[in-house]
Amino acid sequence: MPIPAFIREQPEALDRCLAAARAFPASWWPDAFDGIALVGSGSSFNALVASRPRFVASRRGVVIVHGPEDFVAELGDIRSRPLVIVLSQSGASATSIAAAKAAADAGLPTLAITASPKAPLGRTGATVLAMPVGNEPVGPKTKGFIGSLVMLAALAETLGAPPVPLPQGTDLAPLIEPCRDWAETLARNFADVDQIVFAGRRGNHGIGLEASLKISEMAGVPTAAYPTEELLHGRLHGLTERSVTFILADSEAELAEARLVEAVMASRGCKVLAIDAANLPGMGAGSRWAPPCLIVPFQDGRAAMTQPAIGIDIGGTTIKLGLVTSEGTILGRSNIAYASMSSFEEIADTLADAIVSAQAVTRLQAGSIGLAAPGHARPMDGLMVDGTANVPLLRNRSLALALKQRTNLPVATINDGSAATLGELHFGAGRGLRRFCVITLGTGVGGGIAIDGRLITGEDGVPPELGAIVLHDAARGNRTLEDFASAGAFTKAYAMAGGAPHTTPLEICRLMSAGNPVAREVVDLICRRIAQASGALINALNLEACILSGGVALAGDLLTSRVTAHLGDFTWPFLLSRSRILTGVTGDCSGIIGAAEWARRRCADAA
Repeated sequence: MPIPAFIREQPEALDRCLAAARAFPASWWPDAFDGIALVGSGSSFNALVASRPRFVASRRGVVIVHGPEDFVAELGDIRSRPLVIVLSQSGASATSIAAAKAAADAGLPTLAITASPKAPLGRTGATVLAMPVGNEPVGPKTKGFIGSLVMLAALAETLGAPPVPLPQGTDLAPLIEPCRDWAETLARNFADVDQIVFAGRRGNHGIGLEASLKISEMAGVPTAAYPTEELLHGRLHGLTERSVTFILADSEAELAEARLVEAVMASRGCKVLAIDAANLPGMGAGSRWAPPCLIVPFQDGRAAMTQPAIGIDIGGTTIKLGLVTSEGTILGRSNIAYASMSSFEEIADTLADAIVSAQAVTRLQAGSIGLAAPGHARPMDGLMVDGTANVPLLRNRSLALALKQRTNLPVATINDGSAATLGELHFGAGRGLRRFCVITLGTGVGGGIAIDGRLITGEDGVPPELGAIVLHDAARGNRTLEDFASAGAFTKAYAMAGGAPHTTPLEICRLMSAGNPVAREVVDLICRRIAQASGALINALNLEACILSGGVALAGDLLTSRVTAHLGDFTWPFLLSRSRILTGVTGDCSGIIGAAEWARRRCADAA
């Protein structure tokens, strides 16, 4: 679902979250405490910064916002007994889980707020408050941020903060379309922006942090966010005529200050916009508590700033193509079988026609093309120099150059496993993880590694070859992860064990779930090999998760549960307790989505 659709659902989500927060004290009240520790990362950290003034107003002692790792590191030096509130929409952030467990183990009153009460965060010993935002599986968490703000505000009121008129869904709903129009106008006016800076005092600093995070994530534009006071201590130096600064103001004094900065910087050719939080687009003066409403224009803005891109994923038998929006939604998808194609030119012509068709069907103009291909392409020109065994027509040819000539669009090439990893990093199961790998199971086996939000590759972008991990000291053809776990390996193993020949991996998994003993034995043996490779990667890189992706991984829990069952035989016990086997959220679309995201970022950098 595109981001605008999630934004339109926010009024109902807001009402659900507010009702849940107001009902919660009937079943919970913290033990005696002195001070409040607010703990979270990413969007959760930003929501906590935005909400901190309301907790300060409760007069329950010092209120500090911590990142989870800092909280754990400093916990032993805390001499007070704070109420610890850990916020994580996914409930799966490893550092937030560790912080909640450490607080609960230390005997501190601990509250975990999450949209997924059954996630690991709910099993830390903390009291759990469910955030009923509804489904929001990929992309930036728009409903989760709004839900966090109103739930935190209601909790602060429960703890003693003076009541303020919190927004209702009926207050937010009329803002949705005017805010979108406002954001799209800004995006058009600042199409060539080179940097966006946000500033605000107190809670508005948290809104600025969230706006900068989402625009940076989705549009690839460099951003920063500061308290207004810090902005005025030299942070405006270095801005250019292409930079834009937003100052979020709550009071007449703040607005006057922002307008003075706006005028001074305009005289130097720099754009500064003073945003009056009490007069949002489409809402008159005297709006209710501003933060939940103030973020909406910027939630729309980061999507409006980013052109869609074409993503192309070249598999062993089929080429998948689609136009991908900035929030990771695939439109105008097509699957192209190319086994019968006789020349490189036929492949290039067919793909160029499919690109034109995708743009016509969606009525959207792509800004770039991302090409996910097996092996490695030379960065300077996209010439395929390695890994074309399954696609011999591409050997020593540049499909990137051919498509650029036919479409007049910039093209960026990436390894297919790296593309799948990028797709999961930004739009799938890798969101919120600092260290993970993706293992793609398809015609071949590949994958990628992401550490601290970045793909790990060698010189000139040479990808890791996860399918080449040697698992058995045997003759060629029966030794690597690809030998044991590719789609063909499933089919071959099932036939050799007495099953019907030519049975697909997904059908074998279906037979296993139906009780077929041959299918169960084959799937279990292959999953043990996947666990062996996963354990080696976890041991070497201290990974939080191994994500299974690709067509074979569509078997879902049937596969991951068996890999998890064997993982302990190959993983150091301490690391085992900190790692998981997950199914990719983006499924067999990860290559398309990741290729498009690669193109958006690389082509923007080149521009």
